[in-house]
Amino acid sequence: MRKPRILVVDSTRTYQGMMNALALEVGAECVLADTLESAMVCLESGVFDLVVAAAVLSDGDGVELARGCRTSPRHSGTPVLLVTADDPSSLAATAIPNGVTELIRRTDLELLGRHFADCAARWAAAADARVMVIDRGEHAAMPCAPVLRAAGLNVAHHALEDGALRDLGSGTFDLVIIESALDDPTRGIEFLRAVRAAGTVAREVPVLVMLADDDAAHRLECLRAGASDFLAPPLHPEDLVAHALTLIAGKRRDEQAAVASSTAPESALADDLTGVHSAQFLNHVAPMMLSAAARHGYPIALAVFDIDTLTQVNAAHGKAVGDRVLAAVGKVIMSSCRREDIVARLEDDHFCAILPHCDLASALLKCERVRARIAALRTDGIGVTVSVGVSATPGTGERRLPDLLEGAGLGLATAKQHGRNRVVTENEARRRGAAELTRNAALLER
Repeated sequence: MRKPRILVVDSTRTYQGMMNALALEVGAECVLADTLESAMVCLESGVFDLVVAAAVLSDGDGVELARGCRTSPRHSGTPVLLVTADDPSSLAATAIPNGVTELIRRTDLELLGRHFADCAARWAAAADARVMVIDRGEHAAMPCAPVLRAAGLNVAHHALEDGALRDLGSGTFDLVIIESALDDPTRGIEFLRAVRAAGTVAREVPVLVMLADDDAAHRLECLRAGASDFLAPPLHPEDLVAHALTLIAGKRRDEQAAVASSTAPESALADDLTGVHSAQFLNHVAPMMLSAAARHGYPIALAVFDIDTLTQVNAAHGKAVGDRVLAAVGKVIMSSCRREDIVARLEDDHFCAILPHCDLASALLKCERVRARIAALRTDGIGVTVSVGVSATPGTGERRLPDLLEGAGLGLATAKQHGRNRVVTENEARRRGAAELTRNAALLER
């Protein structure tokens, strides 16, 4: 297994040395840069699992670096930690919307050490993963099997005709990688269709297709045939390993959710009126999802949606109409979420969504899109809006479900207080609350 790679961007040699020591403690490789320009060169030339940047650099700042990460195909999902000597909360309004995952005081070495350890743990989690590689040996655009074996993954290598489907039926593989050859691009797609038409076990394994060219029609055909993801030229070993780990992690999350569903009582799985999950199901599954996020070091967000005027709709048009409005809102939230997200009805007009691999900034954007879709919705000619509160874990440790619900509840209450039909994060709600306390204290002193 290759070492996790951490990019540290700081102009202070002493601080660079401290970060390098933290990386060595967890078995990670630490790459050092002292300017924004040199850091961007590093990001363009390699793949990193974590980025730690100073808030102030000689030629820019850490927020610019975070924006660069979010627009990079390689690093759009890489956690970016901003270290600052100032109060982290004073920078949150600028940093979080621009892609910073978390703000940390420079002196909080314990918290930084946990981030480094969690980064290393993501690699350790894939230590027992099994990958099937189907390529044409020396004719492959990039020999996948040696690259993955060098990273420490357990690889079974097949030619297209060589019993691959039979082996897939054993149910012991976490990922299949298929090479689509330049001289016969349909061959890999034919095998992909055969995989998706095989038994249940084979259908559930994620499939990564290595494209021989970057033809848009070919990419679309791969997706229609059942590809989970694809890589197109230019092909880089780092990209292959990063995609493989992401797909393996996704499969294991799905397996955890399936186990949770199978152990929950059948009657408690869904809310009959709206079709989303029930509150009982949420209480059953959420702790496992939060624990997995903490263990593997990725963020997870929670959003609470409250229909602003459902009481008035019930009073003016009757409960039957109100129920149809409620069901329509639930359908919009569900259709806006990914397969791995969990949407549940908490009570009455409240819905909750748990969003794995989603930091606070990403959750805010997602919830804004959902809010706008609901505001445009008309059910029986009636329009409603929702207020939304959002909280998240930074991927550095576990937050319990009640804690996340409380944080989202603070955001929801602030959204209601400031006009409804808006999304407010827990961080923004706490900032507004602190500012209000300061104003009140100033008035008392007059």
